[in-house]
Amino acid sequence: MDTSSFQTKIPVSQLLVDTQNPRLPEMQSSQDDAIRLMIKAQGSKVFALAQHLANNGTNPASLPIVIPTPENKKLYYVLD
Repeated sequence: MDTSSFQTKIPVSQLLVDTQNPRLPEMQSSQDDAIRLMIKAQGSKVFALAQHLANNGTNPASLPIVIPTPENKKLYYVLD
């Protein structure tokens, strides 16, 4: 397994929710199901985060951790 790391810009359209994220109460079979479950479980927090990001942008000191999907190296699962 390649454990190297690097920083690059990835379009949001290439990011996917990790449907096997241990923070979810159960694994999900699709992106839509995972997003629905996150909103159901953390609705007000998700809304507050989205509002904060829209108003302030992202925090450059807090970069997301992503890995390429096995099926398509142009898509990435967001791990954190």
